[in-house]
Amino acid sequence: MPPVGFRRQAPPDLMVRLLAALQLDLYSVTEVYDDLNDLVGEHATNEPGTEAVQRLAAALDHILLRIQAPELAVRCPPDVIHRAQRARECAHSAGARLSVAEARGVALAVLNLLDLVGEQL
Repeated sequence: MPPVGFRRQAPPDLMVRLLAALQLDLYSVTEVYDDLNDLVGEHATNEPGTEAVQRLAAALDHILLRIQAPELAVRCPPDVIHRAQRARECAHSAGARLSVAEARGVALAVLNLLDLVGEQL
């Protein structure tokens, strides 16, 4: 047990991701769905834009942070959350060098979570 008043410092990259995830107004819901359409829609592009992938990765961070609330967590099956966490880890480890398949994995994770809890976010 840590001493009273002891605060463990989080790694800087974690703090940056948490701050970005808490910023709800990173971009509008319309832009989220535009980015999703570009990546996994009927007329998806073969070369997704780096900015769109980064915005969706930020949206995924935000959603994963928000679904930790009990009222949202009960609506998300553990396997969906696990796949979304893996997509987030892939997006953060690869940075801007995601393959098309990895970018689409991020987009699908966002889409799945929005289908489950989108109205409550």
